[in-house]
Amino acid sequence: MFSVTSSFEIANISELRTKSSELIRKIAAKKRIIVTRNNEPSMVILNYDEYQELIDLIEKYEDEHFGRIAADRMTSFKKDEAISLKDVETMVGL
Repeated sequence: MFSVTSSFEIANISELRTKSSELIRKIAAKKRIIVTRNNEPSMVILNYDEYQELIDLIEKYEDEHFGRIAADRMTSFKKDEAISLKDVETMVGL
């Protein structure tokens, strides 16, 4: 296992078994472990709080991104060209 930066370590897949306690301590200390298999990155293990922060960030980005798309579409929406949900269901045979 070796350090790439102060927050990343690289470990091969076999070290998950042989050094699991050490890896768990590092993950708890907010280190991220890049696990390799056949010298190729295979997965990343990180602290749950950090994982949740990443998920929250992604969700915030998606909300803003899709909110902008919806707002843009509403400015160009033409009610007289719209198709009702009932008509769409009929068209697709529902």
